[in-house]
Amino acid sequence: MNGTGKSNIIDAFLYVLGENRAHNLRIRRYVDLIRVNAASAEGSTPAAKSCVVKLKLRKGTDTLLFERSTNSDGLSTYKMDGMTISFNQYLEDLRVIGANTAVQNYFILQGNIQDVASMSDKAMTIFLERISGSIEYKKEHERYMKLHSEAVEVVLRNEQQRIA
Repeated sequence: MNGTGKSNIIDAFLYVLGENRAHNLRIRRYVDLIRVNAASAEGSTPAAKSCVVKLKLRKGTDTLLFERSTNSDGLSTYKMDGMTISFNQYLEDLRVIGANTAVQNYFILQGNIQDVASMSDKAMTIFLERISGSIEYKKEHERYMKLHSEAVEVVLRNEQQRIA
């Protein structure tokens, strides 16, 4: 399976999902994604002017098209269903459909597998809470758990008084 392009596919997903750290795509800068003149069987292939990755998501009859492109100056453009939008709006649109790209490690990259495998139980719990997005509800969950405990105490106290 070595050399089949698995890492390139992950890089494309990271890119279209708004990854803003070039080193996570195994490049120094985003302009490095643009193909320069390359030799081919017919001679020289013209250099590309930009890099474009599109991600089409379907849910039922609805289709969403996310698109990210980078030009030769290294500037990225973000589109949702063909309309140019800001980077922040792009990330928000992804978050709304469940792709929370603000969470690091939503893809476990090749170099990070050992780090994840060697996490303590507590670190793994926090890691999974961040990936799943449940960490956003942690304080609310703790508040409800406290209310639940207090309610159980009241019920037990009332039951003890009734028996006595």
